[in-house]
Amino acid sequence: MFLHSVGFTEKVINIRSFLNGMQAHVVEGELESSLFDVDNGVKQGCVFTPLQFSIVMAILIYDAFH
Repeated sequence: MFLHSVGFTEKVINIRSFLNGMQAHVVEGELESSLFDVDNGVKQGCVFTPLQFSIVMAILIYDAFH
């Protein structure tokens, strides 16, 4: 796999596990919904988001030219 060949360890590759188990609820005025699972997206202000984007773009560029 490309990520291993450029020196990423399995810990770094498994960033998805950091996002597993996210839950949220909606608050409007004094009303609050019950908790629900968040199945897609990233946490607001997540510092890993730019890293994930950079990794995916590097893989796409590598695959396109090799």
